Amino acid sequence: MTGSKLNLRVLDETNNLLLGHEYEYVYLIDKRSNKRLALGGTYGDPAFGLISKNNDWCLAGGSWLYLWKKLAGVSEIDEPELSWVVKARQVSNTEAELLIDPWSAHGAIWLLDVYTLQKKKVKDFRRDDDYEEDFVW
Repeated sequence: MTGSKLNLRVLDETNNLLLGHEYEYVYLIDKRSNKRLALGGTYGDPAFGLISKNNDWCLAGGSWLYLWKKLAGVSEIDEPELSWVVKARQVSNTEAELLIDPWSAHGAIWLLDVYTLQKKKVKDFRRDDDYEEDFVW
């Protein structure tokens, strides 16, 4: 990776942070200092990225998850229930909802607390119609 963000596909961005990927590898960039942190690699390109509203954590991945916390660094979350995430949204200061591949038999929405790593299945969520990447959930 070069010093430019032009090689990255942006997954999410705030005023302070840029979360992007170059092929299968996910990077978090502090835009003020230009420091880069490699979060890790995924199987195939990552499907999503989410930076918290107050820039103190982020999630990225697809086949599995990477979690970065400002005070704790990077960790990999490799749990079968949280595999193949296609979208994520922040629902509180410490929680995100994760949409698991809705075109599979395991399609569901899970709630993850990024600090305790407790997870709770919110509901099954499956789509039987044609594949569309952009849909409301």
